Amino acid sequence: ISSGCLLTYERWYNDSTHKNDPTLHEAVFSSADMPTSLTISAQSLAHIALYGANPTEGFLGLGDQIIKDYGNYDAKCSPSDVNGLWELAANLTALAILSGGTHASYELGGIMLKMPSIAPFATQCGDKHYDYTAGSYVMITLACIFAGLVALATALAYAQRNGWFHTGCSPDDEGSYVMLKQREAKAEGTAGEGDDMDMGAQQQQQPDQEIVKVQPAPKGFAMRMVDAFSLYTTLGEWAKTREGAPTAALDGIRVFSMNRVRAHFAVAAAETGYTNEGEIVPFKGADHAVMATWSGQAIQSAEFSVDSFFFMSGFLASYVALKKLRGSSPLTVAKTAPGLYLHRYLRISPLYFIIVWFYYEVVPLTTASSPYFDLTVEKQFCKDNWLKEVTYVKDFWPMDGLKCYGVSWYLSDDMIFFWFTPLLFAVFFWDKLAGYLLPVCGAIASIAYSWWAAYHFDWRLGTFDGSKYQPDYYVPPWTRCPPYLIGIVCGYFYRDWKQNNRSLPSGSRLGCLVDAALLVVSFTIMGACVYGAHSDAQDVPGQMRDADNYAYIALSKPAWSIGLAIFAFLCFELRLPLMARFLSLSVFQCISKLTFAMYLLHPLVLTVYFANKVDAVRYTNLEFTMDYLGVLVVTTALALIAYLFIELP
Repeated sequence: ISSGCLLTYERWYNDSTHKNDPTLHEAVFSSADMPTSLTISAQSLAHIALYGANPTEGFLGLGDQIIKDYGNYDAKCSPSDVNGLWELAANLTALAILSGGTHASYELGGIMLKMPSIAPFATQCGDKHYDYTAGSYVMITLACIFAGLVALATALAYAQRNGWFHTGCSPDDEGSYVMLKQREAKAEGTAGEGDDMDMGAQQQQQPDQEIVKVQPAPKGFAMRMVDAFSLYTTLGEWAKTREGAPTAALDGIRVFSMNRVRAHFAVAAAETGYTNEGEIVPFKGADHAVMATWSGQAIQSAEFSVDSFFFMSGFLASYVALKKLRGSSPLTVAKTAPGLYLHRYLRISPLYFIIVWFYYEVVPLTTASSPYFDLTVEKQFCKDNWLKEVTYVKDFWPMDGLKCYGVSWYLSDDMIFFWFTPLLFAVFFWDKLAGYLLPVCGAIASIAYSWWAAYHFDWRLGTFDGSKYQPDYYVPPWTRCPPYLIGIVCGYFYRDWKQNNRSLPSGSRLGCLVDAALLVVSFTIMGACVYGAHSDAQDVPGQMRDADNYAYIALSKPAWSIGLAIFAFLCFELRLPLMARFLSLSVFQCISKLTFAMYLLHPLVLTVYFANKVDAVRYTNLEFTMDYLGVLVVTTALALIAYLFIELP
């Protein structure tokens, strides 16, 4: 390696790792993650060699850390130095592995890199592969069982529909119940109302009775299993739509929210592998970088889609509950809690557990060699903390929320919110005013805490600003509950609105003005949420004033929920008829049933895709668009399979 290039490495290593501390820093070389860290470190050095001065404007990656701007690095590196830098990383890795039970050191341009004793481990730098485990075999077998059940059930249903065989069940299983209504009992001993009798005999012996209903008898367990897994049943259920439902517009909102989430993750998934980070991140105020543009801000603000899901979850919980529990006492509502909890747990858990297990046991077997793909630590964390996962309490430890199948933090928060709904409903049925005030006060308290904590802990919006915004604000349920609570209140309001037959003024200038005013308010609020941090995204670190930054963190997500609530209300009331009909289209109703599976599956699809990249990823708008569309199609197709084969049965 040339002296000029080596000098640049020395400066960067001292600035970023030692931070001008003469004490040797061993953290990089003290764990089994070291080969990955060295590989990514070498990639950063290669940036110096390839792009010369300021390859990423002073921002260099080391492991999973983002090293802040420590100055300008005027690299005097030739292309041959790139090979030397990679060779250096390989040599350091080999030295660490071979050190065994001794301390090893490596002198590089006057810097003594000391590697402590580490347990020997096997690795192939740049050629990592995963072996089959017992879990892999179990998951592959389980997938085959589900596929076999669907194939068998569909074949049996096809044969039965074509009259190839009869089930031969007993009359209790297959016969028809004949329900009779007696007009008048003329003699003692006449059969009473509702007796089950043979239709012909009954008509002869009891002419004064009439048949009021004939329905198929309940089927036996075996036939219910066939129906549950048969594609005739599941495809019919998936294609079933609701006509005239006032809240059908939520289906379209749900679909578009899910697609925004996938657009965000399509960029983030390859973030550590992009060779041109400067085209994405606005280092040194590069206004052409994607994150600094208006369209890029729309992608980056996709996290509001999660707040849309929280809002819709709370809205539907209260809107449906008030319909089903109408007239119930608070005690009766409280008694329904165990059944509600069990139903929700059984509703979402099977698919979630299967996908996570499949992700850690089978997905690694499908990946090619990639220095950026290593699930070992994450998988072990899931094993060590499985109880938190299966009970959905992991977000009470916010740092753990993103460590086991990162996107599952949302499920934990949503489940925790749901635990409190029976209490909120009981209060509502006890006193309507108190029922409205309780979630409102909860939302205000959460916002106030978030505002104070943002100031006290100096949370920053910027991804590269180095604050604890992500684990301390984005994940914990006590900071993310306002959208859900706002949804609860809106569900109360709209149920009362419908029951009291209220409507907005229509057919007049006043009605048009009201509609226009509400629409403007809605779009202004949501637009401010999406683009309110645009100034902060123009540089790294962000340049937003502290007071504005703290206010945006605390207020933006509740404000988004309020703006969405106004827009949804206008659609429910058909005050935006074209938009309401569009969002209520049958195609959106069908796809919306897949959004739960799509949310769980999209990290899996992105992992398989990027872990099989044989070349480094270079960002371009066309590359991103093609990646996004491909991931969109594959994720939707897999979600449909998961819905038909697992979730719906």
